Amino acid sequence: MLFFHSIDNAPVIESIYSSTVTENTLTFVRTDCGKLNYCYEAIEVEVLENGCYNLVGNSTIDTHGYIYKDHFNPMVPSINILAENWGGYHDDQFELEISLLINTKYILVVTTFDPKVTGVFSVNATGPNSVNFNRIKYL
Repeated sequence: MLFFHSIDNAPVIESIYSSTVTENTLTFVRTDCGKLNYCYEAIEVEVLENGCYNLVGNSTIDTHGYIYKDHFNPMVPSINILAENWGGYHDDQFELEISLLINTKYILVVTTFDPKVTGVFSVNATGPNSVNFNRIKYL
C-alpha cells in the first residue's frame, strides 16, 4: 500500500507491509541479550531510489527491528547488521532511520521484546520513493 505526503514541499512516500508472527514462525537468538526463542520474520527491503528511509513498527506487541545488508544468518545475527532499534519508539515500537541504496539487498528482521511472543504487526516505510517488501522464507 502506498501513500503520498509532503513535508516542506518535498514528497514523502509511505509504503506499508503487514504480517503476523505466529507459533510456526522461526526463532533466533537476539543480538542484544543472547536469549533464545525470539520469534521473527525476515523481510527483504528493496528501495527504488537512493535516500534516507524511516522504517517504523506498528503493533500491539513490543517490536524490535534489525536491518542487515546482503544476508541475514539467524544462527549468527551479529553479522552484516547495519542498524537496530528495540522498542525505543512510540508505544514500544522500533524505528530505524537509515540511508538505503538501490540495487542493494537489505533484510529487515522484525522480532519481539519477549521470547515466544506472537501477534500481528506492520512496518511503515517513508522516504523519497516507494519500498518493496518481500517476506523471506527460511527452511
